Amino acid sequence: MGTLHHDLLRMSMVRTITRSRPVPRHDSRPLRSRLCCHGLLGLSLAALALVAAPGLAFAQQQGGDTLTSDQVDEAPAPLVWNKRGIIIKAGATYTHMRGELDFGEIGRHGFKGGFGFAAGVSLEIPLSAALSLQPEMLIVRKFTKIDLGDTGGDLTTKLGVNYLEFPVLLKWYPGGRRGVHTNLVVGPSPAFKLAATREIRAGGEVVDVPASDLIEAFGWGLTAGVSFEFHELFSALTLDLRYNHGLTDVGRGDDAGGSRWSVVYMLVGVKF
Repeated sequence: MGTLHHDLLRMSMVRTITRSRPVPRHDSRPLRSRLCCHGLLGLSLAALALVAAPGLAFAQQQGGDTLTSDQVDEAPAPLVWNKRGIIIKAGATYTHMRGELDFGEIGRHGFKGGFGFAAGVSLEIPLSAALSLQPEMLIVRKFTKIDLGDTGGDLTTKLGVNYLEFPVLLKWYPGGRRGVHTNLVVGPSPAFKLAATREIRAGGEVVDVPASDLIEAFGWGLTAGVSFEFHELFSALTLDLRYNHGLTDVGRGDDAGGSRWSVVYMLVGVKF
C-alpha cells in the first residue's frame, strides 16, 4: 500500500511539472541562421572600425573640424618638412654705386648702374619650425660706370669689382601654400675684394687698367629680401630676390666721394 501511494505521488508530480514547463521541440536550422547573421554583423563592424580608424585619428589631429576644399587650399602648409640642406645658386645682379666723384673743371658726376652676376652655395640650419640660419658663400661681380659724354669730354669709365661675400642670414617662414614655402631673410654680408679692373674709353680708344689699388679690400653690407621654395612643383627649386645696402665706402682716399654699393640680386638655386 505504501509503495502504491508512493508511485501515484511520483506520477502526479511528473504530470504537474510536464504541464507547467512544456518543452517545445524547435528546429535547429533557424538558430544556426541567427548565429550566422550575428557573426557576419560583428565582422562587418570590426572591418568598418579598422577602415575608419586612420580617418578619425587624422580628424583628431586637425582639431576635429571638417575642412572644405577652399579651406584646404587656403590653409598654410605645415612647416615640418626637412629644411636642412645645401643650396647651389646662381643668377644676375644689378649694381648701382651711390655717391659722386669730383672731376675738377668738369664738375661732380654720379655713377650709373650696371648688370653683373653672382654664384655660390648656402647651408640652411633649422633653429625651430619657423626660423633657420643660412650662411652663404657667393662670388659676386659688380659693375658701375661714369659717362662724361654729355659734358663734351668724350670719356667713359667702367669699373668692375669681384667680391667673395659671406652673408649670414636669418630666415623666417611666415607660412605658405601647398608646395610653395615663402621666407624672409635678413642679415649682415661681409665682402672681401678679389680683383678690380677699370675700362677707360676716350677718343675712340679703349684701355684696360688695374684698379685694385683704388678699391677697399673689405666691406660690409646689410642684406634683406624674400625667397620662395618650390618643394612639390620642381622638387627643390629656390628663387631669391634680395637687396644689399653697402655700409662702407668702396673707394680708397679722399677722392672716393663716399661711394657705396647698392645691389639687387635675383638667384635661382637647387636644394639638396
